[in-house]
Amino acid sequence: MTWLVASTDDGIHITPMDDYRPHDYTSKCWCRPVEDAEDPDMWMHNSLDGREAFETGERLVS
Repeated sequence: MTWLVASTDDGIHITPMDDYRPHDYTSKCWCRPVEDAEDPDMWMHNSLDGREAFETGERLVS
């Protein structure tokens, strides 16, 4: 699974590529992105396909 880094006037946005629904590169995206605590103006978007759970080991590939 891959992620896209986009720099905009609203900050830097890390969004999942090829998600089930396109993301807006804003802090107001439908996925409710979270601003990184250590890097202000960096927004981590949440995927609709749940790929974060696989990457953290919370969910295993069956």
